Amino acid sequence: MLQIARWLCLTLALGLLPGCIGSKVTIAPDPAIDPARHRTFAWDTPALKSRGRSDRFYYIDRYIRRGVTRALEQRGYREVPRASADFVAVYRLSRDISVDQGGLISPRDTAQESFDAPVEPGSTAIYNHPIAEQISRVRVELILFDTADDKTLWRASLSKILEREIDSADAAKALLADDIPRLLRGLPHP
Repeated sequence: MLQIARWLCLTLALGLLPGCIGSKVTIAPDPAIDPARHRTFAWDTPALKSRGRSDRFYYIDRYIRRGVTRALEQRGYREVPRASADFVAVYRLSRDISVDQGGLISPRDTAQESFDAPVEPGSTAIYNHPIAEQISRVRVELILFDTADDKTLWRASLSKILEREIDSADAAKALLADDIPRLLRGLPHP
C-alpha cells in the first residue's frame, strides 16, 4: 500500500513538472502598493494598432495587456483614463538568445517508440530528433508606477523559453495567455 502511495505521488509530481518547465515568474520583494490608495489603473502608452503585414508585436501587446487588465480587474482594480489613474502599468519585452549544442538525439526506448509510432517502420523520424542550436527566451517585465510620485509599486518578470516564432494570434496566446496573470499573483485586493 505504501508503495502504491509513493508511486501515485511520483506520478503526480512528474505529471505537473512539464507545466513548470520553461517559464519562471519572479516578483520583487516588498511591494509598495497600498490597496486603500491605489484602486484605479491605466496603461502608460496606448495599445499598438494592427499594421496588416507583420503583426507580431501587435499580438504580443494585445495578449500582455489583456492578461494584465483581466488579472487587475479580477482583483477589484478599475481601468480608467490615464489622467485619473492612481497607478500606471508598463511592460517591457525582451528576447535573449543563447548558443546551445544542437544536433540529433535518439531516444533510449526506440523499440517501444517504433511500435507505438504511427510512422512507417523503416522511417528514421522516430530515431532522430533535432535539437536547436540556440535557445531563445522571451522576458516580460511588468511594472506598476504610482502616478503621483513615479514610485514603483509592483515589479514582476516572466522568463519563458520561446519554442517557435510568434507569427500569429494563436502563437502569442499559447506563449503568454496562461503565464501573464501569474505576474500579479500576490497583489493585494483594494
